[in-house]
Amino acid sequence: MATTLPSDRSAGRNAAAILGAAILATGLLLAACGSDGALPPTAARSEGVTVPIPPPPAATATAAPMTPESLVGQTADAVNAKLGQPSFARRDGPSSIWQYRGTGCVLDLFLYRADPSAAPVVDHAELRPLPADGPRPDPACLAALLARTS
Repeated sequence: MATTLPSDRSAGRNAAAILGAAILATGLLLAACGSDGALPPTAARSEGVTVPIPPPPAATATAAPMTPESLVGQTADAVNAKLGQPSFARRDGPSSIWQYRGTGCVLDLFLYRADPSAAPVVDHAELRPLPADGPRPDPACLAALLARTS
């Protein structure tokens, strides 16, 4: 049985370390060949580690298009500023009904006062077809109502 000398063990360890480094280097070179080296836009390098980057916040320069639901909770003054005077208005005690009529739709707003000293607030809004048995109104009809007041 042969015994290994301490110098043979060191040589074996060195050879294993060199072989491991060579395999690692070959893998890195092959990976680099298949890539242009650029990171995806959602990642960045930090000390050799790829770190995800959150997407930028959405642009807020343009407001979301107005929907009937977006009017709920707004005061009568705010609605007047956006839509102008209603085509029809009726008041019954603490509540009011306002209608804005377009060429193919009617916007109904139901406003209520929480107490007599409070400003009326939109509690419910509905966009319905005109005539009543017509097809479901297109959101463009509401946009046309807005454009009338601009």
